[in-house]
Amino acid sequence: MTHGNGGPALTTDKTSSNWAGGTAQLTGSWCFAAAEVTAQRGFGNNSISQEQVAHEVLMARADAGDYTQHSREYSEGVQLLWATNSRNDTSWASVHDLVNGDQTLRGYLENSWGQPRLSGRTTVMSGRIQSDVIKQTLDRDGLVLTGNALHWKVIYGYQEWSDNSLSYRVYDPMHDTSSVLDAASVLQDMQVSIQVTA
Repeated sequence: MTHGNGGPALTTDKTSSNWAGGTAQLTGSWCFAAAEVTAQRGFGNNSISQEQVAHEVLMARADAGDYTQHSREYSEGVQLLWATNSRNDTSWASVHDLVNGDQTLRGYLENSWGQPRLSGRTTVMSGRIQSDVIKQTLDRDGLVLTGNALHWKVIYGYQEWSDNSLSYRVYDPMHDTSSVLDAASVLQDMQVSIQVTA
């Protein structure tokens, strides 16, 4: 197979064995949650939801004293519901029905955004990483989450050509699509990366 008309030949076409398919984001701001759910499911955690991810991010933000995105109001509202309804704790599993029944708290949750936390996974968090690091992660059947100030995506494979150029298979949860993008474009958009290896 050649790259374009008579160009370099494809030498490697790699997809991570932990790529289980993408998960479309459920709200306009939940790309971070969809990227995390995609990675978690790739590594066998099929019970996590985007709502749980968003809930955990908001609660952690409030615990850290970062009160952006109504995290304080959300956390206090969840704690009040937890206390008045005798729930085990403030985890999503314990309070999801109460949050979903409260229009204000559900609104805070649906409009939240953040960075995937990837609880239970083995990760390396960095800024922009080089192509060789992405390639090594994929060769070890990992996934790479890539983000910037506006959006998160998942890199799950690559193509290498006889001229040593690279293209990446990238899943975009906003549009629920996969694309093959040249390495320069992928790296240009990357401000933050999370290598997920286990």
